[in-house]
Amino acid sequence: MKDKKIMILNDEEILRNFIAYALEKHGFTTFIAANLEDAAKKMEEEPHVIITHLKSFDNSGEMLVDARRAVGSLPMIVIASQTTKAIRDRLAEVNASGVIEKPFAMDDLIQTLNSLFPE
Repeated sequence: MKDKKIMILNDEEILRNFIAYALEKHGFTTFIAANLEDAAKKMEEEPHVIITHLKSFDNSGEMLVDARRAVGSLPMIVIASQTTKAIRDRLAEVNASGVIEKPFAMDDLIQTLNSLFPE
């Protein structure tokens, strides 16, 4: 996975940095974005996957549609504190590649990432 670049789009600095640190330990290249504007600027880095946190938007998933537009067709993994039917429907609407429910083990995130890039 050393050649896979992951953008972490999250408004919580501690969570952004924790995920980036853990993924780098597993051989991924990471860069972070605090908001959609920052993510749009960093698209020139050509990430392979976007990891975002539903709470970074509005918990209803409404703003997640804007995120999907910002990142195009790139795989998007969404971290969510809870996944109600409405949220699952919204995640399906934006074609999320994976959903990780909090609390989560980093191994779950790594496994989800690896499933997107079979060797």
